[in-house]
Amino acid sequence: MEKSLGENCNIEDLGDARLVGIEIVFKNDDDEIKLLFVNIYMSFEYGDNADGFIQYLSIVNDICKTYTTPYVYIALLVTLMTM
Repeated sequence: MEKSLGENCNIEDLGDARLVGIEIVFKNDDDEIKLLFVNIYMSFEYGDNADGFIQYLSIVNDICKTYTTPYVYIALLVTLMTM
């Protein structure tokens, strides 16, 4: 028997090009468990865009509060820029 997660995966539109969400749903006879994986790309230039960085942290907070499962995993990809 071949196993695949493909049929259990959904791409989530999080409304922003810097955010990518994938929902994986595990089902059995009586229960369903949803996991949401969120990847965020954020460049950071030592304080120059600190407000934008804080804004995305707020967006992540809102996703965690409003999503239909308590299982939300966040990956933050930060690119540090130097002058």
